[in-house]
Amino acid sequence: MKNKVLKGFTLIELIIVLAIFSIILTLVMSFIDPATRLMKSTSVKEKTGAYVDNVSEYLENSLRYAKFVHIYDGEEPSVYQIRDIVSLNLNGAVTIKDNSGTPYPVEGNVRVLKMDNSDGQIYEKVYKFTTQDSRLGSIEPEDLMSSTPVQDWTPVLNKEHFQDYSFYYKAGYYNFEPVASADNRPENYKSHLVEMTDKDGNVLQNGRPNAYNFSMSVVAYGTENGVNAEATDGDVTTEPEFQYPARMDTVSMAFINIINATSSQPCYRQKYETDPLTLAINPVFDPTNHRPVFEQVNPARAFHYYKPADGAPNNDNIYIVFVNPSEMNDNMLIID
Repeated sequence: MKNKVLKGFTLIELIIVLAIFSIILTLVMSFIDPATRLMKSTSVKEKTGAYVDNVSEYLENSLRYAKFVHIYDGEEPSVYQIRDIVSLNLNGAVTIKDNSGTPYPVEGNVRVLKMDNSDGQIYEKVYKFTTQDSRLGSIEPEDLMSSTPVQDWTPVLNKEHFQDYSFYYKAGYYNFEPVASADNRPENYKSHLVEMTDKDGNVLQNGRPNAYNFSMSVVAYGTENGVNAEATDGDVTTEPEFQYPARMDTVSMAFINIINATSSQPCYRQKYETDPLTLAINPVFDPTNHRPVFEQVNPARAFHYYKPADGAPNNDNIYIVFVNPSEMNDNMLIID
């Protein structure tokens, strides 16, 4: 009886099988990698889309109907600057609290938003103000607005937005432009912001927001990659670069009450006239009913945009100072 000989794979056959398997695995991975990147890109798109919608809604609810808006791009406004903004735009504004017809100063809140590019959050600070009339003499700063806020910097956006992504804010119109990668590997792809131009190559808005079309570019980027912050090389400032995956969206709006400053929810103040002989400043009364005469307060600077000069200190954050009519007690003053 003959013994059966068990045959197996030869070494050459094993090598051939492994080679074929390696080729198949390479082909499969070549399909998986783009799919993975597509999923990442889709995730960023959905995440940023939802986030920008929240930012847009928050900014619109806060700013669209503001009486005045001052934007500080890269420099935090001081308490003194905030007081000056209130005084410029609400100088002498009054309200009627009762049936006596006696005018009282308007009280309200002045809010400061901080778009913080160090952590992507938006913070809010609130001060209380009471209008003063500079026509009657110098104003005591603390009487106009206390240097202590009633609410210090408080985050306003849900922390869930920052689990995997952070956000970067830039005032104005910008495009996302890729940065050349030395090794051309997808994980090393980077982009940066460049000013948007028209068909003739002119920078839109000249990089400066205005009351008719305020825009904010928002970049979402993965926190695991981080962002290369702005760096200064001599006199040249390098814009931050965002590593893939990253996405940019734009928030735009118009400030309705500022555009229609003379007709939309105006403020009023008591009218005064100067005695030509004594130079005394006296209130004006209606000769028919002896009630005070009021005049409309015309905002001296309802919208303004500040940006430090080239070479000046710049903290890369955006600050917005504003007052909303809904937070002022001037609604009872009716002018016939």
